Amino acid sequence: MACWLFFMVLTRTHHAVFSGSTCCPDNTRTPIILKACAEANKLPQVQQLAGRRLFRRRWPFPSAERVARLRGVPALASSQVQVGDVVQLRCTKLALGARGVCRHVSGLVVFTDALPGEELTARVNKVKKGYAEATKVTTLQNPLNLADPPCPHFSVCGGCNYQNLQYHAQLLAKQQQVLETLQRIGGISNCDDVLLPIIACQQQYFYRNNMQFTFSEAPSQHKESIENSSGSSMHTRPDPAKMVVIGLHKFYHPSEVVPIEACSLQHDSANTLLQAAAQALALSPTQPQQLSAFNAATQRGLLRQLILRRNSKNQYMVIFFTTSFQPALLEPLVTAVQRCNVEVLSIINTVVPPEGSMKYQHSKKASKLKGSGSKRQQSHVLFGSSTITERLCQLDFQISPESFFQVNSAQAEVLYDLVHKAAGLRPTDTVMDLFCGTGSIGLTLAKDCHHVYGFESTASSVADARRNANVNGISNATFVHGDLTKVAAMMGQQYPSPDVIVTDPARSGMSLELIKYMLQSGARTIVYVSCNPATQARDISQLCAGASARYRLKHVQPCDMFPNTAHIECVAVLEHCDASCNTDAHATTLAK
Repeated sequence: MACWLFFMVLTRTHHAVFSGSTCCPDNTRTPIILKACAEANKLPQVQQLAGRRLFRRRWPFPSAERVARLRGVPALASSQVQVGDVVQLRCTKLALGARGVCRHVSGLVVFTDALPGEELTARVNKVKKGYAEATKVTTLQNPLNLADPPCPHFSVCGGCNYQNLQYHAQLLAKQQQVLETLQRIGGISNCDDVLLPIIACQQQYFYRNNMQFTFSEAPSQHKESIENSSGSSMHTRPDPAKMVVIGLHKFYHPSEVVPIEACSLQHDSANTLLQAAAQALALSPTQPQQLSAFNAATQRGLLRQLILRRNSKNQYMVIFFTTSFQPALLEPLVTAVQRCNVEVLSIINTVVPPEGSMKYQHSKKASKLKGSGSKRQQSHVLFGSSTITERLCQLDFQISPESFFQVNSAQAEVLYDLVHKAAGLRPTDTVMDLFCGTGSIGLTLAKDCHHVYGFESTASSVADARRNANVNGISNATFVHGDLTKVAAMMGQQYPSPDVIVTDPARSGMSLELIKYMLQSGARTIVYVSCNPATQARDISQLCAGASARYRLKHVQPCDMFPNTAHIECVAVLEHCDASCNTDAHATTLAK
């Protein structure tokens, strides 16, 4: 009988429960799902399925209607709301990604651009099973903790999301988002014990040392404003329809670019360089059909992006991303930035051919160059050196154009101090630094351990890391270029097994192969640094749950690296344990 009930619970389900479609109003579905399955007296099997679902496999779970009944709330009536309807809403909280979570009178969850406490009307533009998305029409009641955004582009630009929210409220919202993510995705029940208070950033504006701007054809209203303001002393472009501007992507329409004169997240000197480049484009009479913006749809055009990298000495590397190497066409832009009253150490032209090597990812958080591409991507020095040097944690780091480096240097020192303390290093320890980049984390740990082995898939970053070890006279650090999914084959054969693992993956998190290796590594401590709480919680669940669990979550420390944006950095510390990890005495960490 129990087996038959279990089969019925699993078969009358829907994949939308755990793909993106939320079936519960507050998006906390896992405990209710487990309760539904527990009625079939098959909870251990369901625990294993819940762990696997984090890797997006389509395991069956109870239907939305069943979950709604268990929650004691009416079933979500998405059919009561249609696309184009104007509905009245009240925002209750902020979700990851800066969308306001609102509730319709029918119980339906609606995501829109609102802040907690705000009452508004919004026009529905998308309806899914269990939730809807809408665009704000009018504000009926102002939100709590409202702030006056200093940036004139705030209402349309996607560079930052929280400028209209007071900073203490931003911190509270981010803390709550991490807590709910750990509970919902990680299945962690005792978050009050493991989640530490978020660390604030002392500087809320002008903190970024790296900004990426996109070239685009000017919107018609921007063309008119340039022509009207130019006067007789300025040359207008022969073909205003081809006029090129520099800006950032819109938050809700990331395929569109907002022309930017200044960004409040970067230093004033960076804004000077940005304005100089924009003015050079507006004034240049050079063949506009050649000095054109790259179009992702047609795969035509020369100018892709402008990147400004700054160090703590207020020195700059300026990088122009283009589809081909044509330095003569770039000469007006190069001359403009050189004439600024700003110390430019390096001007680079990085060529990324359009034919299939790169794609524009028009997703919700701005477009990025991404693809198969590092082998086809080539950088040419137009002026100065090929690297820029930043000093961090009393070490010097030389950074090449393609390499990743923390964008908030001051707060990065706070972050690395957290990692250092969490690692609990001993003089005999072997440290594995996964996704090591330019070696910034591993090299700061090298002085307190026996040896650091850094692994990275980007060749230029590994070259930077090796060079940085030499520059700082660090001999107990080895950096390896290769596929991180094949680390298991190298460790224990070419390199010794680690005592401490530090991992700092991209937003997509870690692969299943890498997690399997970490479970088998026997490392005493794992320090997991992430800018995506969702994938971090997913990976923590895999490391700490199930019959193969070898680690216990000690604590999670949020650190605000990106004020006035929706991004959150977290440092999770996991400690190795034996079979007692799965006993009742230690099972309180996970809600599974």
